[in-house]
Amino acid sequence: MQSAPPKAAAPPPAASSSSRSTGGYQAPASLPSGTKIKVKCYYKDTRVVQIEDGITFTELSKRIQEKFDGTKLKLKYKDEDGDQVLLVDQDDMDMALSMPDAAAGKMELWCS
Repeated sequence: MQSAPPKAAAPPPAASSSSRSTGGYQAPASLPSGTKIKVKCYYKDTRVVQIEDGITFTELSKRIQEKFDGTKLKLKYKDEDGDQVLLVDQDDMDMALSMPDAAAGKMELWCS
């Protein structure tokens, strides 16, 4: 009676290439490092802000507020179903950055 050959050990998990940190925030894995995203902001008129993939929700909010002369605004993005979703924290920002358009280097936000 022969015994079964020993099973090969599973290889260790590969290290993540997106392990860089930006002030404690790590960009979603779907965006390559250094990705620039053109953000169109719709309010009373349309303005554009260019951001990098590691931007935090707080930094984005501040940049858009400055773009519209200091006006504090609520920000919304459209999800995969076409629904407008309110951005209120970093989790929402991560979801917005995971949308296909953001991976392609563009994003649209509606401000109110």
